[in-house]
Amino acid sequence: KKENILIDAHLGFHFVPDAFHVFLILDPTIAAERMLKDAEKNAMRHKEIVGGMQSVEKILESIDVRMKSEAKRFFDNYGVKEHFNPIHFDITINTGRNELETVVKMIIESYNSWRSS
Repeated sequence: KKENILIDAHLGFHFVPDAFHVFLILDPTIAAERMLKDAEKNAMRHKEIVGGMQSVEKILESIDVRMKSEAKRFFDNYGVKEHFNPIHFDITINTGRNELETVVKMIIESYNSWRSS
């Protein structure tokens, strides 16, 4: 039986190939700035991050380490290369260039198009 479910997974395209796959991208510097701003408001949310959230530069280093670690782990465990390659996804959206409402609209429109094809 088919059901409507949502899975948040870096490797969803690999494990659920017949599903609709969304890839949300963001420039690492913008991501770091957003994380630093969020950490100022919600310190407990980010206390587990090694090296802390003292600066955009530190956060960028942490993002780089995490991305490299994920790439190695995903290849070593599942044979997946380039898990951030947009080719694996049905739609790629830059969340730094689009407001939340626009992102939601783009996903829904793309999903409906994918579903009817």
